[in-house]
Amino acid sequence: MDPKIIKKTKDSMGTIIKKPPLTDKLLNKPPFRFLHDIITEVIRTSGFLKGLFTNEEMESKNVTAKEDKLLFLQKVIDCVNIVSGDTLTVKPNKVIAGHEPEKTNELLQVMAKCILKNKSSTDAVQQVLTGKSSKSKSKEKPPSGSKRSEIGEKDEKEDTGKERKKKGDRSSEHRDRKGHEEPSVTSRKLTRPPNADPMQPEEHTHVPNGSQLDDGEEHGGLVRKILETKKELEQSAAGQNKAEKHTEIQRTNVTTAQQRKERELVVKEIDQLRNSVQTLCQSATPLAKIIDYIQEDMDAMQNELVFWKKENAEHATKLKEEENITARAVEPLKHELEELDRSLSTYRNQMAATKANIIRNQEKIQKMVSAVAA
Repeated sequence: MDPKIIKKTKDSMGTIIKKPPLTDKLLNKPPFRFLHDIITEVIRTSGFLKGLFTNEEMESKNVTAKEDKLLFLQKVIDCVNIVSGDTLTVKPNKVIAGHEPEKTNELLQVMAKCILKNKSSTDAVQQVLTGKSSKSKSKEKPPSGSKRSEIGEKDEKEDTGKERKKKGDRSSEHRDRKGHEEPSVTSRKLTRPPNADPMQPEEHTHVPNGSQLDDGEEHGGLVRKILETKKELEQSAAGQNKAEKHTEIQRTNVTTAQQRKERELVVKEIDQLRNSVQTLCQSATPLAKIIDYIQEDMDAMQNELVFWKKENAEHATKLKEEENITARAVEPLKHELEELDRSLSTYRNQMAATKANIIRNQEKIQKMVSAVAA
Protein backbone atom coordinates (compact mmCIF):
# COMPACT_ATOMS: atom_id res chain seq x y z
CA MET A 1 0.00 0.00 0.00
CA ASP A 2 1.13 3.58 -0.68
CA PRO A 3 2.75 5.09 2.46
CA LYS A 4 1.22 8.47 1.56
CA ILE A 5 -2.26 7.07 2.33
CA ILE A 6 -1.08 5.88 5.76
CA LYS A 7 0.52 9.28 6.45
CA LYS A 8 -2.69 11.06 5.45
CA THR A 9 -4.71 8.83 7.82
CA LYS A 10 -2.25 9.52 10.64
CA ASP A 11 -2.32 13.29 10.04
CA SER A 12 -6.13 13.47 9.93
CA MET A 13 -7.13 10.94 12.59
CA GLY A 14 -4.12 11.53 14.84
CA THR A 15 -5.35 15.05 15.68
CA ILE A 16 -8.64 13.61 17.01
CA ILE A 17 -7.62 10.53 19.02
CA LYS A 18 -4.51 9.60 20.98
CA LYS A 19 -5.22 5.89 21.36
CA PRO A 20 -4.99 3.31 19.92
CA PRO A 21 -1.58 4.19 18.40
CA LEU A 22 -1.87 4.57 14.63
CA THR A 23 1.13 2.48 13.58
CA ASP A 24 2.09 1.74 9.97
CA LYS A 25 1.73 -2.00 10.55
CA LEU A 26 -1.87 -1.73 11.78
CA LEU A 27 -2.94 0.80 9.15
CA ASN A 28 -1.35 -1.27 6.37
CA LYS A 29 -3.77 -4.11 7.15
CA PRO A 30 -6.30 -2.86 9.73
CA PRO A 31 -7.84 -5.65 11.86
CA PHE A 32 -11.42 -5.34 13.09
CA ARG A 33 -10.41 -4.92 16.76
CA PHE A 34 -8.19 -1.96 15.77
CA LEU A 35 -11.03 -0.32 13.79
CA HIS A 36 -13.48 -0.94 16.66
CA ASP A 37 -11.10 0.77 19.10
CA ILE A 38 -10.68 3.76 16.74
CA ILE A 39 -14.44 4.20 16.22
CA THR A 40 -15.30 3.88 19.93
CA GLU A 41 -12.52 6.34 20.83
CA VAL A 42 -13.83 8.78 18.18
CA ILE A 43 -17.31 8.52 19.73
CA ARG A 44 -15.92 9.15 23.24
CA THR A 45 -13.64 12.07 22.33
CA SER A 46 -15.57 13.92 19.61
CA GLY A 47 -19.18 12.71 19.98
CA PHE A 48 -19.30 11.86 16.26
CA LEU A 49 -21.58 8.83 15.60
CA LYS A 50 -22.87 9.09 19.17
CA GLY A 51 -25.97 6.95 19.72
CA LEU A 52 -25.24 4.72 16.72
CA PHE A 53 -24.21 1.76 18.89
CA THR A 54 -25.50 0.23 22.09
CA ASN A 55 -23.37 -0.11 25.22
CA GLU A 56 -22.81 -3.78 24.40
CA GLU A 57 -21.59 -2.95 20.88
CA MET A 58 -19.17 -0.40 22.33
CA GLU A 59 -17.32 -3.27 24.03
CA SER A 60 -15.14 -5.21 21.59
CA LYS A 61 -15.54 -8.48 23.50
CA ASN A 62 -19.27 -8.47 22.62
CA VAL A 63 -18.60 -8.01 18.88
CA THR A 64 -16.89 -11.29 17.97
CA ALA A 65 -19.32 -13.02 15.58
CA LYS A 66 -18.95 -12.32 11.86
CA GLU A 67 -22.54 -11.06 11.53
CA ASP A 68 -22.04 -8.61 14.42
CA LYS A 69 -18.82 -7.31 12.84
CA LEU A 70 -20.50 -6.84 9.44
CA LEU A 71 -23.44 -4.98 11.05
CA PHE A 72 -21.07 -2.76 13.05
CA LEU A 73 -19.03 -1.73 10.00
CA GLN A 74 -22.12 -1.33 7.78
CA LYS A 75 -23.61 1.13 10.27
CA VAL A 76 -20.39 3.18 10.27
CA ILE A 77 -20.13 3.18 6.46
CA ASP A 78 -23.80 4.18 5.97
CA CYS A 79 -23.57 6.96 8.55
CA VAL A 80 -20.31 8.36 7.12
CA ASN A 81 -21.80 8.26 3.60
CA ILE A 82 -24.84 10.28 4.74
CA VAL A 83 -22.80 12.85 6.70
CA SER A 84 -20.09 13.35 4.06
CA GLY A 85 -22.37 13.09 1.03
CA ASP A 86 -19.85 10.75 -0.61
CA THR A 87 -20.41 7.15 -1.70
CA LEU A 88 -17.63 5.05 -0.24
CA THR A 89 -17.04 1.74 -2.03
CA VAL A 90 -15.59 -0.02 1.00
CA LYS A 91 -17.25 -3.35 1.81
CA PRO A 92 -17.51 -4.72 5.37
CA ASN A 93 -16.73 -8.32 4.42
CA LYS A 94 -13.52 -7.23 2.65
CA VAL A 95 -12.54 -5.14 5.69
CA ILE A 96 -13.01 -8.11 8.04
CA ALA A 97 -10.97 -10.33 5.71
CA GLY A 98 -8.14 -7.76 5.72
CA HIS A 99 -8.52 -6.85 2.04
CA GLU A 100 -8.76 -3.34 0.52
CA PRO A 101 -6.72 -1.47 3.18
CA GLU A 102 -6.73 1.62 0.92
CA LYS A 103 -10.54 1.87 1.08
CA THR A 104 -10.47 1.24 4.84
CA ASN A 105 -8.01 4.12 5.27
CA GLU A 106 -10.25 6.24 3.03
CA LEU A 107 -13.17 5.55 5.41
CA LEU A 108 -11.07 6.74 8.38
CA GLN A 109 -9.94 9.84 6.44
CA VAL A 110 -13.51 10.79 5.49
CA MET A 111 -14.62 10.27 9.09
CA ALA A 112 -11.82 12.53 10.35
CA LYS A 113 -12.69 15.12 7.68
CA CYS A 114 -16.32 15.22 8.87
CA ILE A 115 -15.19 15.63 12.50
CA LEU A 116 -12.72 18.42 11.67
CA LYS A 117 -15.43 20.26 9.72
CA ASN A 118 -17.76 19.94 12.76
CA LYS A 119 -20.45 18.16 10.77
CA SER A 120 -23.34 16.80 12.85
CA SER A 121 -24.07 13.09 12.72
CA THR A 122 -27.34 13.01 14.69
CA ASP A 123 -29.63 12.97 11.63
CA ALA A 124 -27.48 10.35 9.93
CA VAL A 125 -27.51 8.18 13.06
CA GLN A 126 -31.32 8.38 13.20
CA GLN A 127 -31.59 7.52 9.49
CA VAL A 128 -29.30 4.51 9.89
CA LEU A 129 -31.09 3.29 13.02
CA THR A 130 -34.52 3.69 11.41
CA GLY A 131 -33.17 1.83 8.37
CA LYS A 132 -33.68 4.39 5.57
CA SER A 133 -30.29 3.73 4.02
CA SER A 134 -30.82 -0.02 4.15
CA LYS A 135 -34.30 0.42 2.58
CA SER A 136 -32.85 2.34 -0.36
CA LYS A 137 -30.39 -0.48 -0.93
CA SER A 138 -33.06 -3.14 -0.56
CA LYS A 139 -35.18 -1.39 -3.24
CA GLU A 140 -32.38 -1.88 -5.73
CA LYS A 141 -31.79 -5.55 -4.89
CA PRO A 142 -35.17 -7.33 -5.55
CA PRO A 143 -34.75 -7.56 -9.36
CA SER A 144 -31.55 -9.55 -8.91
CA GLY A 145 -33.31 -11.81 -6.41
CA SER A 146 -36.22 -12.38 -8.82
CA LYS A 147 -33.78 -13.11 -11.63
CA ARG A 148 -31.99 -15.58 -9.40
CA SER A 149 -35.31 -17.26 -8.54
CA GLU A 150 -36.18 -17.48 -12.28
CA ILE A 151 -32.75 -18.93 -13.05
CA GLY A 152 -33.17 -21.35 -10.13
CA GLU A 153 -36.58 -22.45 -11.50
CA LYS A 154 -35.07 -22.95 -14.97
CA ASP A 155 -32.22 -24.99 -13.50
CA GLU A 156 -34.69 -27.10 -11.52
CA LYS A 157 -36.75 -27.71 -14.68
CA GLU A 158 -33.63 -28.69 -16.62
CA ASP A 159 -32.55 -30.99 -13.79
CA THR A 160 -35.97 -32.68 -13.65
CA GLY A 161 -35.91 -33.08 -17.46
CA LYS A 162 -32.46 -34.64 -17.31
CA GLU A 163 -33.54 -36.99 -14.53
CA ARG A 164 -36.57 -38.08 -16.56
CA LYS A 165 -34.34 -38.70 -19.60
CA LYS A 166 -31.94 -40.72 -17.44
CA LYS A 167 -34.84 -42.76 -16.03
CA GLY A 168 -36.14 -43.35 -19.59
CA ASP A 169 -32.69 -44.47 -20.76
CA ARG A 170 -32.38 -46.80 -17.79
CA SER A 171 -35.83 -48.30 -18.43
CA SER A 172 -35.00 -48.78 -22.15
CA GLU A 173 -31.68 -50.42 -21.24
CA HIS A 174 -33.54 -52.68 -18.81
CA ARG A 175 -36.01 -53.61 -21.54
CA ASP A 176 -33.17 -54.30 -24.01
CA ARG A 177 -31.50 -56.55 -21.46
CA LYS A 178 -34.79 -58.39 -20.91
CA GLY A 179 -35.18 -58.68 -24.70
CA HIS A 180 -31.70 -60.19 -25.01
CA GLU A 181 -32.27 -62.54 -22.12
CA GLU A 182 -35.69 -63.79 -23.26
CA PRO A 183 -34.49 -65.30 -26.62
CA SER A 184 -31.86 -67.30 -24.77
CA VAL A 185 -34.52 -68.61 -22.40
CA THR A 186 -36.84 -69.49 -25.27
CA SER A 187 -34.01 -71.15 -27.16
CA ARG A 188 -33.28 -73.23 -24.09
CA LYS A 189 -36.95 -74.13 -23.84
CA LEU A 190 -37.11 -75.00 -27.56
CA THR A 191 -34.11 -77.28 -27.38
CA ARG A 192 -35.72 -79.43 -24.71
CA PRO A 193 -38.81 -80.79 -26.62
CA PRO A 194 -36.73 -82.56 -29.33
CA ASN A 195 -35.12 -84.56 -26.50
CA ALA A 196 -38.55 -85.88 -25.63
CA ASP A 197 -39.66 -86.52 -29.25
CA PRO A 198 -36.92 -88.99 -30.26
CA MET A 199 -37.65 -91.12 -27.21
CA GLN A 200 -41.00 -92.24 -28.68
CA PRO A 201 -39.72 -93.99 -31.88
CA GLU A 202 -37.03 -95.82 -29.85
CA GLU A 203 -39.80 -97.98 -28.40
CA HIS A 204 -40.83 -99.12 -31.95
CA THR A 205 -37.36 -99.58 -33.55
CA HIS A 206 -37.98 -103.27 -34.26
CA VAL A 207 -40.95 -102.57 -36.60
CA PRO A 208 -39.78 -103.14 -40.20
CA ASN A 209 -41.62 -100.31 -41.99
CA GLY A 210 -40.03 -97.78 -44.42
CA SER A 211 -41.89 -94.86 -42.92
CA GLN A 212 -40.49 -95.70 -39.52
CA LEU A 213 -36.93 -95.84 -40.95
CA ASP A 214 -37.38 -92.36 -42.45
CA ASP A 215 -38.61 -91.17 -39.10
CA GLY A 216 -35.52 -92.72 -37.50
CA GLU A 217 -33.24 -90.78 -39.85
CA GLU A 218 -35.07 -87.54 -39.05
CA HIS A 219 -34.80 -88.30 -35.36
CA GLY A 220 -31.08 -89.00 -35.80
CA GLY A 221 -30.63 -85.52 -37.32
CA LEU A 222 -32.46 -84.05 -34.39
CA VAL A 223 -30.22 -85.93 -31.98
CA ARG A 224 -27.16 -84.54 -33.75
CA LYS A 225 -28.55 -81.03 -33.42
CA ILE A 226 -29.27 -81.68 -29.76
CA LEU A 227 -25.75 -82.97 -29.22
CA GLU A 228 -24.30 -79.97 -31.03
CA THR A 229 -26.34 -77.55 -28.95
CA LYS A 230 -25.36 -79.50 -25.84
CA LYS A 231 -21.68 -79.18 -26.79
CA GLU A 232 -22.10 -75.46 -27.43
CA LEU A 233 -23.81 -75.06 -24.08
CA GLU A 234 -21.05 -77.04 -22.37
CA GLN A 235 -18.39 -74.95 -24.11
CA SER A 236 -20.13 -71.73 -23.08
CA ALA A 237 -20.47 -73.06 -19.53
CA ALA A 238 -16.78 -74.03 -19.54
CA GLY A 239 -15.90 -70.53 -20.81
CA GLN A 240 -17.98 -69.01 -18.05
CA ASN A 241 -16.29 -71.25 -15.50
CA LYS A 242 -12.90 -70.23 -16.85
CA ALA A 243 -13.88 -66.55 -16.66
CA GLU A 244 -15.16 -67.04 -13.11
CA LYS A 245 -11.95 -68.85 -12.18
CA HIS A 246 -9.92 -66.05 -13.78
CA THR A 247 -11.84 -63.41 -11.81
CA GLU A 248 -11.41 -65.49 -8.65
CA ILE A 249 -7.66 -65.74 -9.33
CA GLN A 250 -7.52 -61.99 -9.89
CA ARG A 251 -9.42 -61.43 -6.65
CA THR A 252 -7.10 -63.79 -4.80
CA ASN A 253 -4.13 -61.95 -6.32
CA VAL A 254 -5.60 -58.63 -5.17
CA THR A 255 -6.28 -59.99 -1.69
CA THR A 256 -2.78 -61.47 -1.47
CA ALA A 257 -1.28 -58.15 -2.62
CA GLN A 258 -3.33 -56.32 -0.01
CA GLN A 259 -2.26 -58.83 2.62
CA ARG A 260 1.38 -58.34 1.60
CA LYS A 261 1.02 -54.57 1.88
CA GLU A 262 -0.63 -54.92 5.27
CA ARG A 263 2.14 -57.28 6.40
CA GLU A 264 4.79 -54.85 5.18
CA LEU A 265 3.07 -52.01 7.03
CA VAL A 266 2.86 -54.12 10.20
CA VAL A 267 6.55 -55.06 9.87
CA LYS A 268 7.48 -51.39 9.39
CA GLU A 269 5.44 -50.38 12.42
CA ILE A 270 7.08 -53.14 14.49
CA ASP A 271 10.53 -51.97 13.36
CA GLN A 272 9.68 -48.38 14.24
CA LEU A 273 8.36 -49.49 17.62
CA ARG A 274 11.51 -51.54 18.22
CA ASN A 275 13.72 -48.57 17.32
CA SER A 276 11.72 -46.24 19.55
CA VAL A 277 11.98 -48.73 22.45
CA GLN A 278 15.74 -49.01 21.91
CA THR A 279 16.17 -45.23 21.86
CA LEU A 280 13.98 -44.99 24.96
CA CYS A 281 16.14 -47.56 26.76
CA GLN A 282 19.31 -45.74 25.67
CA SER A 283 17.99 -42.44 27.00
CA ALA A 284 16.55 -44.05 30.14
CA THR A 285 19.93 -45.14 31.55
CA PRO A 286 21.47 -41.63 31.66
CA LEU A 287 18.16 -40.31 32.91
CA ALA A 288 18.30 -42.74 35.83
CA LYS A 289 21.85 -41.59 36.60
CA ILE A 290 20.73 -37.96 36.48
CA ILE A 291 17.88 -38.77 38.89
CA ASP A 292 20.38 -40.42 41.28
CA TYR A 293 22.64 -37.36 41.09
CA ILE A 294 19.65 -35.10 41.69
CA GLN A 295 18.74 -37.16 44.77
CA GLU A 296 22.29 -36.79 46.11
CA ASP A 297 22.27 -33.07 45.37
CA MET A 298 18.89 -32.73 47.07
CA ASP A 299 20.25 -34.43 50.21
CA ALA A 300 23.29 -32.15 50.25
CA MET A 301 21.10 -29.08 49.73
CA GLN A 302 18.80 -30.25 52.54
CA ASN A 303 21.74 -30.58 54.91
CA GLU A 304 23.00 -27.12 53.92
CA LEU A 305 19.55 -25.68 54.51
CA VAL A 306 19.41 -27.17 58.03
CA PHE A 307 22.91 -25.84 58.77
CA TRP A 308 22.11 -22.32 57.62
CA LYS A 309 18.83 -22.33 59.54
CA LYS A 310 20.78 -23.14 62.72
CA GLU A 311 23.30 -20.42 61.92
CA ASN A 312 20.48 -17.95 61.37
CA ALA A 313 18.85 -18.87 64.70
CA GLU A 314 22.15 -18.48 66.57
CA HIS A 315 22.86 -15.10 65.00
CA ALA A 316 19.32 -13.98 65.78
CA THR A 317 19.77 -14.81 69.49
CA LYS A 318 23.15 -13.05 69.55
CA LEU A 319 21.61 -10.01 67.91
CA LYS A 320 18.88 -9.86 70.55
CA GLU A 321 21.48 -10.12 73.32
CA GLU A 322 23.55 -7.31 71.81
CA GLU A 323 20.43 -5.15 71.45
CA ASN A 324 19.60 -5.69 75.13
CA ILE A 325 23.18 -4.77 76.17
CA THR A 326 23.17 -1.60 74.08
CA ALA A 327 19.74 -0.65 75.43
CA ARG A 328 21.01 -0.97 78.98
CA ALA A 329 24.13 1.06 78.21
CA VAL A 330 22.15 3.79 76.47
CA GLU A 331 19.60 4.32 79.28
CA PRO A 332 21.90 6.43 81.60
CA LEU A 333 23.03 8.45 78.61
CA LYS A 334 19.39 9.15 77.78
CA HIS A 335 18.82 10.41 81.36
CA GLU A 336 21.87 12.68 81.12
CA LEU A 337 20.67 14.02 77.84
CA GLU A 338 17.27 14.83 79.29
CA GLU A 339 18.93 16.70 82.20
CA LEU A 340 21.10 18.66 79.79
CA ASP A 341 18.00 19.59 77.80
CA ARG A 342 16.34 20.88 80.97
CA SER A 343 19.41 22.92 82.00
CA LEU A 344 19.61 24.34 78.50
CA SER A 345 16.02 25.49 78.69
CA THR A 346 16.67 27.20 82.07
CA TYR A 347 19.76 28.94 80.70
CA ARG A 348 17.77 30.16 77.74
CA ASN A 349 15.09 31.55 80.01
CA GLN A 350 17.72 33.35 82.11
CA MET A 351 19.31 34.81 79.00
CA ALA A 352 15.95 36.07 77.83
CA ALA A 353 15.30 37.71 81.21
CA THR A 354 18.71 39.45 81.22
CA LYS A 355 18.12 40.69 77.67
CA ALA A 356 14.81 42.14 78.75
CA ASN A 357 16.49 43.93 81.70
CA ILE A 358 19.18 45.35 79.41
CA ILE A 359 16.55 46.72 77.04
CA ARG A 360 14.68 48.35 79.90
CA ASN A 361 17.84 49.92 81.26
CA GLN A 362 18.72 51.28 77.82
CA GLU A 363 15.30 52.88 77.55
CA LYS A 364 15.78 54.53 81.00
CA ILE A 365 19.22 55.86 79.98
CA GLN A 366 17.75 57.30 76.81
CA LYS A 367 15.05 59.08 78.74
CA MET A 368 17.59 60.52 81.23
CA VAL A 369 19.88 61.73 78.43
CA SER A 370 17.00 63.38 76.64
CA ALA A 371 15.91 65.08 79.90
CA VAL A 372 19.42 66.47 80.53
CA ALA A 373 19.70 67.74 76.99
CA ALA A 374 16.41 69.53 77.30
